[in-house]
Amino acid sequence: MRFTVEAYFDGESFRANRELIIKPGEYVITISEPPTRYSNLNVECLAALIYDELAEYEAAISMMSDHIATHPECVASFNNRALAYWEIGESERAIADFDEAVRLSPYESKPAKNRGHFKESMGDLEGALADFDFAIRISPNDPYLRRSRAGARVKIEDLKGAMEDLTRAITLEPQLAGQYETRANVLSLLGHLKAARSDRETALRLKGKG
Repeated sequence: MRFTVEAYFDGESFRANRELIIKPGEYVITISEPPTRYSNLNVECLAALIYDELAEYEAAISMMSDHIATHPECVASFNNRALAYWEIGESERAIADFDEAVRLSPYESKPAKNRGHFKESMGDLEGALADFDFAIRISPNDPYLRRSRAGARVKIEDLKGAMEDLTRAITLEPQLAGQYETRANVLSLLGHLKAARSDRETALRLKGKG
């Protein structure tokens, strides 16, 4: 049985053929359309990302571990193995891989963003905010990073800071409904109910366009 899977790496889609060869859980994966911006990535690394996309985390970890053994500089493998460890509850291994991904890529925001989300999920809000700050210094015009930091700021009751991030995110990308929904929630917490209602109406209108 052969079928095609679409996955995403750093916001860019790519396609791979996935073929069942013996029994469920044993596959051959070939990359048919690699991400153009990452054509230098090893095929094994991309194949592991397909397993991760399919929630087959043990297989993804195994493939990325094999790849790291021969390509210890592969940021994508450390980043995505960390995500897979996170999914299966291996927190210590996850943070170790996130740390290595961030160390290897001081000029890329994605590993720091992912580590920030991991720290936030573990209750380390100070650490999460530090990672989001770091990621935003690298990519100041990324609306998703602003929204991520806003979420952490809400949790520490820094509503003013959250509003600043969400307003900047909307300025950068005004067509994302979720940003208006999140800002509406913050506006409600601040008591600005009319403005919150306006943001919710905008979010509904944008969803209707989709």
